[in-house]
Amino acid sequence: MRVAEAKAIEAWVKAAEQRGAIAVLTHKNGDLDTVGSSQAIALSIGSNARACGVHVSRPAKRLLEHHSLEHRPLSTSRTQWPRKLGGLIIVDAAGPSQTGVDLPDAPRLILDHHSAGEGWDERKGDLIVVSEATSTAEVVAGWLQTARPDILDHRVASLLLAGVIADTGNFRHADASALRCAAELSEHLDEALAVFIERMQASDHRNSERIGILTSLQRAEITQVENMVVVHCRSGPHEGTVATNLVRAGADIAIAHRNTDQGQRLTCRARHAAVQKGVHLGALCEHLAATRGGEGGGHAGAAGWTVVGLNGKAAVHAFLDELARGYGSP
Repeated sequence: MRVAEAKAIEAWVKAAEQRGAIAVLTHKNGDLDTVGSSQAIALSIGSNARACGVHVSRPAKRLLEHHSLEHRPLSTSRTQWPRKLGGLIIVDAAGPSQTGVDLPDAPRLILDHHSAGEGWDERKGDLIVVSEATSTAEVVAGWLQTARPDILDHRVASLLLAGVIADTGNFRHADASALRCAAELSEHLDEALAVFIERMQASDHRNSERIGILTSLQRAEITQVENMVVVHCRSGPHEGTVATNLVRAGADIAIAHRNTDQGQRLTCRARHAAVQKGVHLGALCEHLAATRGGEGGGHAGAAGWTVVGLNGKAAVHAFLDELARGYGSP
């Protein structure tokens, strides 16, 4: 992170503290990057800030429990905000719809790293920092290392390191900057880095859930787009795990789809080699949302698309059609 950006973030935060309470809002999927970053920010500010969001994923919940931290749950229909809200920090969301809530009329600090997405309109009092980093945790770490180095204790470092590891796919999509950030954060841990990574990767799936994941993998169908092997299957609620395992098994691109309350959900993953050759799943999913409806976006190697009115087979065919036409592919 550039020093000028870190100073701008610090100035915004200090001004917001003077105005009142600060809400640190995560995106609605509540993954490790958004939750870890929001909690690190709240800890760095102190009692005047609260991390909050509509959902916390299971891995993020384990991390919070390990550090005895609370994440304030928000309702998607009747969101209550502090009466005297000095500012809203929105973490790891590429646009308003990704928060899952109606946003209050308060100055906003946007910290993100998504090149694809609906984007944000900058209003008076807002500060938008969208980085090319591989995780939002890296953006937050850059700010804290520059402006608040004394706050980097083992808890803050652990929260941010979890985000870096998760959003780089256990370092498979990490660049030199992400690796440097991880190395610097690991120096503040109260345990060996290998132990930390092992604890993060520990699975707590019940037998029924493991059976569901394995059953999904058995349904896998294989197709070829240009010179890429694309594998897709219908999945249960652990579609991210299913798609990741399909990539580990040899797929260049993997798609796990399931029906949700919001519509048909496609969760996509790509091998690092495919990303290096030009695949960008986030751009493809954003294009699908723009042309076929729904919400879509994400990273080059991990993205998603949710659409109403299409079943799983039709949604996958739409994905494959656009991939064949060159969207999100080399």
